Amino acid sequence: MPIVVGGTNYGAPLENLRSALKAEGLGDGLWGAFEAGVPRPFSDPALEAFLQKSAVQVVKPIQYMDRWRLDRQGVRPIENDAQKQALGFDRR
Repeated sequence: MPIVVGGTNYGAPLENLRSALKAEGLGDGLWGAFEAGVPRPFSDPALEAFLQKSAVQVVKPIQYMDRWRLDRQGVRPIENDAQKQALGFDRR
């Protein structure tokens, strides 16, 4: 839906993005890549080793829309399956 402010039509955000991608010669693969879900598990051995040596907990994302809670006990995953299913992602 177009956004109109003070009588100026700024266009529809999604259409603006498509136009910008086309203007730069880029395909509309952004959506397809997102909708396919995370292509491979997170892996950065050097970063993980550094964080471990620094006593920093590594929290690896598994799927888009993963959700975590940060509290006094640290970071822990919390359920977000309804949102993942609404977007068509598996619950990996």
